Amino acid sequence: GLLHSQQGRGTFVTALGDARQGMAGISSAVLRSGATPGDLIESRLVLEVPLAELAATSITPSELDELARLDAEIDATGSAIERAEHDIRFHAAVARAAGNPVLTTMFVAIEGFCYDMMVRSQADPEVGAHPHARHTGIVDALRLGDAIAAGRAMREHLLVARSCYGDDLDRPL
Repeated sequence: GLLHSQQGRGTFVTALGDARQGMAGISSAVLRSGATPGDLIESRLVLEVPLAELAATSITPSELDELARLDAEIDATGSAIERAEHDIRFHAAVARAAGNPVLTTMFVAIEGFCYDMMVRSQADPEVGAHPHARHTGIVDALRLGDAIAAGRAMREHLLVARSCYGDDLDRPL
């Protein structure tokens, strides 16, 4: 997605108006590497815990309102796919609220894999019953501007998958 060819004219660099463009190569490399859901969880811990900490210091009231709305919508929707759509939007909104375009782009690079895991998680009653499955602790810490609590809440939230996935953690994505 980084180049496009026009017969008789040549090959041109694609304008990157959206961070999602050009991620196909990264996704392909991750798949070829044999990465597992366990690897993805580790990556998310390295990336999303600091994103939550940064967001606590820079989040706006409208961003907080969006996160609270997305968290409520997860509970209000019926299907696992709809809940996963709100879930991924929540995590992407935290990444944007951190205010670092490089880190946000890094999250976008793994967003598709995260969404796939979220669909599986949202369909698993064991995950839904876990006390840290919801985003409430993250939103509360962000509302207080408490970076340490926001990072801790994100870490606890992301570790739910590790505790509930079982054998799926070691299977290739």
